[in-house]
Amino acid sequence: MAVSAFVLIVNLFLPVKFSNIFLLLMSVLFYGWGEQEYIWVILLSLAVNYGGALLLSSIEGRRRPAFILILAVNLGLLGYFKYFDFFAGLVNKLAGRQAVPLQNVLLPMGISFFTFQMISYTVDVYRGEIPPEKNFLNLAVYISFFPKMIQGPIVRYKGIRESVLSRRVTPELFAYGARRFIYGLSKKVVLANQFGSVVDKVLSNPMEQISGGLGWYIGILYTLQIYFDFSGYSDMAVGLGKMLGFELMENFNYPYLSKPWGSSGGGGIYPCPPGLRIIFIFPWAEAEREPGALV
Repeated sequence: MAVSAFVLIVNLFLPVKFSNIFLLLMSVLFYGWGEQEYIWVILLSLAVNYGGALLLSSIEGRRRPAFILILAVNLGLLGYFKYFDFFAGLVNKLAGRQAVPLQNVLLPMGISFFTFQMISYTVDVYRGEIPPEKNFLNLAVYISFFPKMIQGPIVRYKGIRESVLSRRVTPELFAYGARRFIYGLSKKVVLANQFGSVVDKVLSNPMEQISGGLGWYIGILYTLQIYFDFSGYSDMAVGLGKMLGFELMENFNYPYLSKPWGSSGGGGIYPCPPGLRIIFIFPWAEAEREPGALV
């Protein structure tokens, strides 16, 4: 929290160019604080997709093989860290011996989020929806932006590019972002954590001691825990983004309603029971753009 306050205050006094450098340094520091040994993964992803997008825009023919190669590198990195030991263990079971040694691979923080963001950027360049970003700093800020690096939301570059290139923080925008951050923090600490503590206490008992009614009760609490965890993290990311002058995508207004990506409110990962839309009021859910937003 103290680090976030420091970043917010310093950022207010910096022009955009120096703000991007500052935010990149703080984001790298944030990531490296908990994942020093794997910081090379995000740097490699950045380098591959930055150079790959420039390559896609410079060649006339045979763009598809180049695009497939870039996509394979992205998915290869993600697949190795997430599934190597799983598939190695499966092969060993089928073979009846240790045919493939387990690597005991640790999962880098946020690898799914920044990998799919990089893929979305490369896909947009390949389709011609956006030009490739020639300034490595701008792309690095987009991919490493610390409020959303670990828990999302996943934001397409064309949706945040204007904020990276030109932004300003108004008092109204900063106040709205602070309020939004507090909403998210409250969801996480007051609701999700409390639901989770009850679930953990009950599940610490032998399963045969848990009755059917108690099982349903715990199932509901666990669903609410997951919802408020993800919703809270999303609110905190959006709030911090607004306090720093960035417009991050709304992805958790109506998470139980299937809306296409890019539509007002966004889709969402975990649905919200209909009753919660009555019990819990989300004051930003209907707003297309909050007063004082970026111009």
